[in-house]
Amino acid sequence: GHAASMSSRCLCVFLVLVLSSPSSTSSMSSVSSDIPRILYITGQPSCGKTTLIKNMMAEESFRHLNISGFFTEEVLEGGRRVGFDVVDFGGRAGVLARKGVKSGPTTGEYTIMVDSFEKIALPSIRVREEVDLYVIDEIGRMELHSKGFQMAVTRLIESGKPIFGSIAAPRYGRRVEFCEELKAREDTTTINLKPSNRDE
Repeated sequence: GHAASMSSRCLCVFLVLVLSSPSSTSSMSSVSSDIPRILYITGQPSCGKTTLIKNMMAEESFRHLNISGFFTEEVLEGGRRVGFDVVDFGGRAGVLARKGVKSGPTTGEYTIMVDSFEKIALPSIRVREEVDLYVIDEIGRMELHSKGFQMAVTRLIESGKPIFGSIAAPRYGRRVEFCEELKAREDTTTINLKPSNRDE
């Protein structure tokens, strides 16, 4: 895998290069072998990963593309965060996680609604010929409570399609092994986003 300190302003250029590369839907060519097919943003919670991804997908450069995938949104009540929803690029939404729910797998103080998450996330990352770019926000601790999601991500990566997304970083020295394996791939670049560089 490749680590990068690329500013957020350079990300659009990077993705355009990936998408215009002859290797974006086939094997790597000698001309484009230095352009990784998969780009992840990583960083600690609340560093701005989702905001950056959503802002980039709204750029003019991407409006002509067929984009599929999902992003996560905070759910607030009275100004306090009570959970997260998952939203696909067609506007369909489902519950990812909530506080105060007693049954189900948990990450921190959140209970993960695996069935609700899978109904939105899995169809959005199914491999389809007509999709130009897949966006996944996030390959993280909450989402990986779904084994179906992990399998779908693996199939998508093996398909050769370009992927842009966010991925979990180690927290308190604890790594997510699946995420570390994805970041180590030769066709992948990972950018560590910090509050100091997210608006560059």
